[in-house]
Formats: sequence, structure tokens, C-alpha cells
Amino acid sequence: MKAVPQLVQHIRDEMGKVVVGQTEIRDQCIIALLCRGHVLLEGVPGIAKTLIVKTLSRLMRLSFQRVQCTSDLMPADIVGTNILNLATSAFQLHQGPVFTDLLLVDEVNRMPPRTQAALLECMEEHQVTIDGRGYLLSPIFTVFATQNPVEFEGTYPLPEAQLDRFLLKLQVQYPGVEDEVRLLANVQNGFESRELDKIDLRPIDAGLLEQAQQELKSVTVEEALFSYIVQIARRTRDDDYRRRRVGDRGRRGGRAAEDSRVARRGERGRGGRVAARDLEGRDRLAREPDARPRQRRQG
Repeated sequence: MKAVPQLVQHIRDEMGKVVVGQTEIRDQCIIALLCRGHVLLEGVPGIAKTLIVKTLSRLMRLSFQRVQCTSDLMPADIVGTNILNLATSAFQLHQGPVFTDLLLVDEVNRMPPRTQAALLECMEEHQVTIDGRGYLLSPIFTVFATQNPVEFEGTYPLPEAQLDRFLLKLQVQYPGVEDEVRLLANVQNGFESRELDKIDLRPIDAGLLEQAQQELKSVTVEEALFSYIVQIARRTRDDDYRRRRVGDRGRRGGRAAEDSRVARRGERGRGGRVAARDLEGRDRLAREPDARPRQRRQG
């Protein structure tokens, strides 16, 4: 494989000009795009969640839209609606922010359930239904949703069935001491996150993302790895783990053969973690001889 490591290294180098630290989160976001999956970013405000997604869209040459969720957000506010054109006396579609490549949904748990349901159709079917008519979305359409884990007043927590639509749930932590010192130094030197246009960011070559996604589909995965992932999924279905069990979507998301081809041991399906070292261009995935699911502790 050539396109995958080339794309990954380019994004890592360029994003380092904007985002300090958060290396693992950045790699996981790249994986999500390569896998055509959605991401739920959970963390307190001000730790670069939005900045990572905005920078990623610029580097990938993808269109970008952002929705700030509130308790009165309606489905039409995100998918669009038909508006009467007085000049033609005909209804005309006013597209919502979901008609994009990368959609950032800030504080998704403040969105009311009715609007959450409308977003779920977009995530799962890559289409929207407006007045009984379906409209296709971008084939690259990817949702990056954020939520604040410390403030729950006036929120609508996502049900387990809705969380299943996300390939990855990432816990974004505070940066380390050295990274925070570097952040302050960057601000003193004139860095402004709202002015990305002034930063010398080099986007990837046109068509490289599509080429990388096609390369992933050609990776050979040994059948033993399928069995290993199924074992992990079945372990989560024990009675003691009922609240976080992995269903059919989770097993498909974790099996690596269908969607990502980059998951290795430790993959837990949608909501799990993917080994970032498998972004380096491996063209064959196999279960290591000593790799087996850990036994659950008793008591």
C-alpha cells in the first residue's frame, strides 16, 4: 500500500502545525474517515475537538459544516426544508447542513430526540427524507459529534441504540504539561485558531483519499481474525455486561474485513479503539498466536 501511509503521514505533519498534542485522537479521526464511519468525541470544552475536525476537513479537501445544538433545534434545521419560491410559485429545496462531506455536531446531547432521529437517518442511510422524498448525501458524508461529559442539565442523552451508529467513541483528555506550555507559547507567537486561512496548510493531492479507501479494501484478513473478533463481541453479551454488549453492527464494525481493514487485536467494533500503528501500510492482517480475549474477572 502506498496511498494510505502517504495520506496519514501528510495529515499528521500538517495537523501538527495547528493542533498541539492529542496524537491518538487525531489518528483515530483519520481512521474514521478511511473507514467511512462516524465519531463521537467526548470531552470538556476547549481541548481542540472542533479544531481537529475543521483542520482535517481542510487538509482532506472536504466541504465542512457545523451545527451548534440547542434544545429547540428542529429536524428541518439540519436536513433542510422546502420553501415556496415566489418568483416561480413552486417549492424549492433549501438544503440543510447535512449536505456536506464533514458535519460537526457540537453538543449532540442537547439536540432533542426528534432531531436526533433525523440525524440518524443521515448517518445510517446517507440520505434524508423531506416531504416524503429522499435526497442522497455525499458518499463521504461523515459525522463528528461532540458532547460534554460534565454538564447534563438540559440534555438528552443518546440511547444505546443511537450510540451504535458511531464507529468510534473517543475520550478526549486534557493535554499534557509540555503541550499546555507549548500552547501558551504559540498564542504568544501570534497563533489564532479562528484564522486557519493564515496558516500554511498543504491539502492532500486530489483523489488521494479515495485511493486510500480503495487500498484498504484490498487488504487480506485471515479468517482466524474474524473468529477472534466474534469472540470479543460475544463476551460483551454476558448478563453482567448487558449495558455495553456488542450487537450485529458492532461485530461488523469490528471485524475489519468489510469496512476498515485496519483493525487489529484490541478492536471492539463500533465504540472501540483501532490500533493507530496499522495506518503504516500493512497489506495483511493476522491474529497473533498468543492473542486471545482476556478472561473476565470473577467477583
